[in-house]
Amino acid sequence: MRLLITMLFFAFVLASCRKNKPLFDGQSCTGNCYVLTGKLLEKPGNLPLQNNVLKFYYRPGGYTIFNSTKYLGKTTTGPDGSFLFNFDSKDFKIATGYFRIEGSRDGYIYSPFGEKIDKDLLIFYLDSSKINIPQVYNLNLYRAATLKFRIRASTITNFDFLTVTYNFGANGFGPALNGNRVIDTTLVYKTAADVPTFINWDALGNGVNIRRKDTIVVRAGTEQTYQIAL
Repeated sequence: MRLLITMLFFAFVLASCRKNKPLFDGQSCTGNCYVLTGKLLEKPGNLPLQNNVLKFYYRPGGYTIFNSTKYLGKTTTGPDGSFLFNFDSKDFKIATGYFRIEGSRDGYIYSPFGEKIDKDLLIFYLDSSKINIPQVYNLNLYRAATLKFRIRASTITNFDFLTVTYNFGANGFGPALNGNRVIDTTLVYKTAADVPTFINWDALGNGVNIRRKDTIVVRAGTEQTYQIAL
């Protein structure tokens, strides 16, 4: 048993080392290549984000005990936010796998899950029909702001659930709270600054059906509190 644990440990370490070692330099491919290009832009003004590191990964299809993600390499955006990364397609034509581009920047956010949690700026697929054809991907980051939900129900409520969601762009996130109790809580989240944030909240169950929609804009580097009182 101890030998098996030791072997599994070394296999895990080996897999981790392989994941951190790039397979390509991203520039010198001259044969049958996947060519990835585009720009990294700040929303909503489409301002270029330069000197930003982007990392490229491939995740094979299926499931394994250990992380089978392959680290392809990295590149850095230019003065106009542009990037270029190409690599040999020979070992990456499996339709069941997918690629992803990872990137982050201090003070910026991509999704409601936070700057440090979700760094996948893009998940996409490539196949042999795209070899030697530049694939253009414009990636976006938003300046970060803070959104607080102050939720209060001063008496015992008779709804079953209170659901709160908010989204910007294509991203959405939010909690669900149990009813039938006094509620007085503040939830704190990161959101995208200077763009419309769409809020939906619902109190449902036991004959209660309250639905509200709202839109707010939180300025960069600030925080705003949205109040829900029942």
